[in-house]
Amino acid sequence: MQFFISMFGTAILLILLFKGLALLSKRLGKSTDIINYQSKPSLLTPPELYAFKTLSAIIPETHYICPKPRIADFLTPAKQNRQTGFNKISQKHVDFLIIESCSSRPILAIEIDDSSHNRKDRQERDLFINEALATARIPIVRFGANQQIQLGAIEHHLNAA
Repeated sequence: MQFFISMFGTAILLILLFKGLALLSKRLGKSTDIINYQSKPSLLTPPELYAFKTLSAIIPETHYICPKPRIADFLTPAKQNRQTGFNKISQKHVDFLIIESCSSRPILAIEIDDSSHNRKDRQERDLFINEALATARIPIVRFGANQQIQLGAIEHHLNAA
């Protein structure tokens, strides 16, 4: 009889253990709940869309315009501190990247700076992006949100590439 009580106790203990592990697993985010998403009305803000249309009219067929590319998609950190370097760029993007159509080589980054770029945190971010692009020898041109895009500034970098 004592054997059956011992077996019954062990079975109860195992059941409680498995239920506890299942609950812990769910709390750690391994839930199968589905999150619903919806499309944004536009990828670009109105000033970015205006800039995209302007750029589309002036960029030659030998180049493409990539809107909002993630910086980690066209820059890679040097071998020292690779993970730290990746972490710094993995969630940042530029407004536009001009690439060669034949090779997809990055030629020029373009930022449309709205009033948020007057904030200290944005200025620090902009400085970091400028420096990161400079180390990779990719020029960046910045225009104000209400500023006319200067064809000469774009052509200069396309011809220099």
